Amino acid sequence: MAPLGLLRELGKAVRALESRAATVLEVVQPGPAELSQRWQADAPSVEGGVAPAPALPAGGFGAWPETARVALRTGAYITALGLSVLVAPVTTFGLLFDASSVPCGWIRVGGVLMTLFGSYYLGGALDDAEGRYPRHFYATTILGRLALSAAFALLVATRQCPPALLWLAAANAASSILLWRAAARRAAAAEAHHHQP
Repeated sequence: MAPLGLLRELGKAVRALESRAATVLEVVQPGPAELSQRWQADAPSVEGGVAPAPALPAGGFGAWPETARVALRTGAYITALGLSVLVAPVTTFGLLFDASSVPCGWIRVGGVLMTLFGSYYLGGALDDAEGRYPRHFYATTILGRLALSAAFALLVATRQCPPALLWLAAANAASSILLWRAAARRAAAAEAHHHQP
């Protein structure tokens, strides 16, 4: 398939996923009144000091919502990879790419960014586990990482980057699809609960 045809197909797929993700994630978003109540409950009390942070669910990691578990795993692998690139840039980057073609400092910049992005997932997972569903965060990261995967595949298809970049494309696509499916199951459960008498 020609690069232009590939771009058209990727565009159609992203638009379809964007539409579906918005529908799926919309169902579980709390309304303004609920958000206001949560904000009031989490806000510091002037008279009594700082209100305690909500507790994580009893029962450990297995009791967390599936979306939180997927986000935590995603954050852990991105952060670990970022720290590895930061600490051992040539060795880590050299596992997939020719490290001699990129200055070490720029490789480390990538490590800093990966660590930062990983921390966002860790924070989103903790909010989710504590009962504050990060709908918009999940929606944007699902779409963003699918677009990233498509862009990486296009860079390889047009021979601007080595095929090893497809490993990162596949990891991002798989992780975003896992999060999308978890969000879809959560939305279906919320919808079913909402329609119960």
